[in-house]
Amino acid sequence: MVRASASGGLVEYYYPGRKPLVTAASSFGVGPPSITIGDPFLGAIRSRPNPMTSVLLSMLIPGAGHIYAGRAGSGVAWMATTLMGYACCFLPGLFLHGLCLVSAARTARV
Repeated sequence: MVRASASGGLVEYYYPGRKPLVTAASSFGVGPPSITIGDPFLGAIRSRPNPMTSVLLSMLIPGAGHIYAGRAGSGVAWMATTLMGYACCFLPGLFLHGLCLVSAARTARV
């Protein structure tokens, strides 16, 4: 049997003759606190990326600095375009690699 509550669209399932489940954490009120998306605690978990580390990672692997700074999509795009530039000719690849380094430093700063 299903009962719908008027408060916030909560749906409860009721099984006649079934014992209610009681967990040890809920009965004693212990356990980790709940964390919501806008909680300021989440900002303290990961520190801001260092621009120098971002540039050094991008020197080794194009796009790795963007991935380190938390922009994975940009990192993959920089990696693909720089590698295509190197595949065409050395000079376009070198130019794109330099742009990638500058972009990685700016991404880590913001």
